[in-house]
Amino acid sequence: MLMIKFILLWGLQPVFWFGFLATSCAHFLRIKHEREHYHVAINRDFYEGRHYLKNGFIFSLLGSMLCLGLGVVFPIKWIFMYSIAAILGIIFSVFCDAGLFFLLSACLLPIGVHFLQTWFPHTNMLQLEKLVPQNFNGTAFLLLCALFFLFRWLLLGRFSPEFLTPKIKQGKRGRKLASYNWRELTVVPLVVLIPGNFSQNLIPFWPLVTFQGQHYSFFVLPLLVSGSLCIWRTAVTVGVAQARKNAAQLLGFCLLGALITAVVSQAVGVVFLLLVLMVVLRFIRRYAKMKKQGKWYVETYNGIRVIAVRPNTPAAKMQLEPGDVILECNGKTVVNEAEFYAALKLVPTFCRLKVKTYAGELKIAESAIFANSPHEIGLVLFH
Repeated sequence: MLMIKFILLWGLQPVFWFGFLATSCAHFLRIKHEREHYHVAINRDFYEGRHYLKNGFIFSLLGSMLCLGLGVVFPIKWIFMYSIAAILGIIFSVFCDAGLFFLLSACLLPIGVHFLQTWFPHTNMLQLEKLVPQNFNGTAFLLLCALFFLFRWLLLGRFSPEFLTPKIKQGKRGRKLASYNWRELTVVPLVVLIPGNFSQNLIPFWPLVTFQGQHYSFFVLPLLVSGSLCIWRTAVTVGVAQARKNAAQLLGFCLLGALITAVVSQAVGVVFLLLVLMVVLRFIRRYAKMKKQGKWYVETYNGIRVIAVRPNTPAAKMQLEPGDVILECNGKTVVNEAEFYAALKLVPTFCRLKVKTYAGELKIAESAIFANSPHEIGLVLFH
């Protein structure tokens, strides 16, 4: 019965509906982009919405157990402030991965005020001091950041190349270039504790917890979790592995910082500042590294470059991936799309390809295909 109440409270929050609306719009825009540029929807599945709901539910169970088990307490005014920041993050998610930025910004305000109060007690912070309760615990905010990186790590662990959206642009040397983007978000309803009996004032039968003479209510914090990838000069698997590694390292830093601040509460400002610097430096380092290393997903004249693979098609069964170059089809050398489909028609129900991967390795891919429908093999190519 208690879980049903939490689910109802989650469903009544505007952050949840803003997130679902943004996810639906992202799906619509992706399908529209693919049909305009590739004459077909590469992946028509509404996986964005399915992942939004499924990840939110699973992450909620995991995160809520951790928050309640550790007794994490957040001030109610800060939760309302973060909810507004989360809505802004959802709006900006149309253009960029804004979930982490707005989380760090929301945490920075109470931590910054507390830092100034601790080291510069005569500083006048006006109304901002109300965001920092007398029993301020900066460890809670670091644990919240740790949950964000944990959930991002899990999001990347469930990533599949079929979720990538290719974008084509004209290169400087006259050949077309492809880059790949992936972006997902979910709103995780974290059950946390807030000081006082605020929830009971709204709902009389809402449970109340008393610990060491202090009253605490259960409340739902709508944590916006987002993940994104932009791949243009590295292999997809390498890009995902690096992003997961970064998330794991930042998760470890947040947990270490939480342990330090639990012992030395005055260190929370320094630890959080180091976290922000790590996030910024890792973003700059990743961009610079990708710009220097690897090669473009470029249109080639020595075969046919695969731009994307539609799921549940013969090409997907052959485990073809974006970046592969088809050199031969049914024993015939192919250098353009017309030659490729002509070679497919030589054997109407079977396909045997010689392929060079993005890493430069050669492989043979074979599969039955749809009879008399070579264009339904499931490949998206440069036109």
